[in-house]
Amino acid sequence: TLYNVIFAEYLLALHEVFLGSGFQVVVVNSRYSVNEEEDAIRTLLGQRVEAIIIVGVDHTPMARRLLQQSKVPVIETFELTEDPIDINIGLSQARAGFDATRFLVDLGHRRVGFVVGHLDVRAAARYSGYRQAMDEAGLSSDGLLASNPLQSSIALGSAIMGELAENGKVPEALFCIDDNLALGALMKCRSL
Repeated sequence: TLYNVIFAEYLLALHEVFLGSGFQVVVVNSRYSVNEEEDAIRTLLGQRVEAIIIVGVDHTPMARRLLQQSKVPVIETFELTEDPIDINIGLSQARAGFDATRFLVDLGHRRVGFVVGHLDVRAAARYSGYRQAMDEAGLSSDGLLASNPLQSSIALGSAIMGELAENGKVPEALFCIDDNLALGALMKCRSL
């Protein structure tokens, strides 16, 4: 998606590197849809691109086949996979969720909330890591998941934090799935 500022920074970095090397960068937005991603891959390959960089590792079987048969370099980013198409640069989203939650638990927090907007594949993996860390610490995560299926934004983070406060379920610490939600939650905490 182009909605989240983290992807803007990612695209800026790609442009700085590739434009300086004489390449143009073509950006396609699949909005977290594997079907839209498949269509975009077809379009890009039809334009005879020299390489494809993709956010994520979850693709339709057809998209994967198209990329494998294309003979162009394919770089899957933001996640790790045991079976990359070509080059894989990323991190374990589940491990990141576990480590972030464990950090908060190790600071002494027992009621660690999890704040998420749209629950995409990477967010779900981070939530899995969160749950594992809470379970291993013998802590309950019941009532500590705060979500809303809208796109992540500062306003959404504030609204979710406001709902937690209204329901009397304010956790001691928050694991926010991204910077937008965290900033909104922080602003709401300050206003409360």
